[in-house]
Amino acid sequence: MRIRIRNKKSFISAMILMFLLMIAVFRGNALFKGNTSSSQAVGQVSYSVTSKDKIKGKALDLSASGNVFLEENSHFRKYLIKLGESKDGYKGFKENNGSIFLDLKNPAEVSLNSGSFKESDKNLMLTDVDGKQTLVVEEAFKDNNFVFLDELNNSLIILTSKEAEPLKYTVVLDPGHGGVDPGASAYDKSFDEKEVTLKIQKLVRPELIFNGCRVFMSRETDKTIRIEDVVAFAEEKKADVFVSVHINFYDKSNVYSGIQTHYSKFSVKSSESKKLAEIVEKNAVKSDGWKNRGTTFASTEKSDLYVVHHTTMPGVLVECGFASNPADVNRLNDNNTLHNLSENISGGILEYLNSK
Repeated sequence: MRIRIRNKKSFISAMILMFLLMIAVFRGNALFKGNTSSSQAVGQVSYSVTSKDKIKGKALDLSASGNVFLEENSHFRKYLIKLGESKDGYKGFKENNGSIFLDLKNPAEVSLNSGSFKESDKNLMLTDVDGKQTLVVEEAFKDNNFVFLDELNNSLIILTSKEAEPLKYTVVLDPGHGGVDPGASAYDKSFDEKEVTLKIQKLVRPELIFNGCRVFMSRETDKTIRIEDVVAFAEEKKADVFVSVHINFYDKSNVYSGIQTHYSKFSVKSSESKKLAEIVEKNAVKSDGWKNRGTTFASTEKSDLYVVHHTTMPGVLVECGFASNPADVNRLNDNNTLHNLSENISGGILEYLNSK
């Protein structure tokens, strides 16, 4: 039997309307998992909340013993969450429609520290997501929000943007060596160079972002990367600054110690690289008794300084102590010293960028 359609335009319009309604229903149920409705109990929320929905939950307590700390500047709000002794206290996060959902092992133990928070700062809350208690951090802007795990201090660093465009400069960080190339080994075999350089640069990164820098790392894991590829990566990202971190070694004596910063006179930005090296070196030795070995450049295009010879932006290579020196090795095995060193290196980079 053939069906005749008397008004084809009306029929087509009705079919399009039905199709759009079906898409709306599907999207409302399929985003992440679970669903959101006005009948949900207070404190219950799904990852599928829309930007118009207000997440409801329990505001965190405010106390002198709180383990969540707040620091902010004109670019970002920085939340530091201390996770305690357990190394599995953090499972990951999801970001959706103006909120960061943190999967913590013991979220009920989280509270705001009154030394850095005020009542008006209570924009973190605990809520149930699909039957699981979850810590939610509200975002002011959709883009440029970050979550980092500080494995040395077992804490989370959450950066939420306070501006639509908070990132002014671009920095490429290069943790020296990696993968099949371990670099220098500590005289007592307590570490390989590739491990410590990655730890340092992972701590430099959030500090630079917090202060308005877009940051890229040549590697974020223990993987092999050719020095030619490091240079190509920095060029691709159009970095304003390139900083490579290494550990020194002298196999003929354990007397040599301290931090030294190299630049290249062969670089097209040699004079700016020299200025960057002097500022980074001055800052790097600010704490923990590091010896200041000054700045230097190679008289020939040696391969171990390839990355600063061939990058076309201001670039330096920082030798953070000697793996052959017992005092330096003790420093490099101390988490607090590594934190201080990372802050000092990032401080030097920022001082240079802000002087331009």
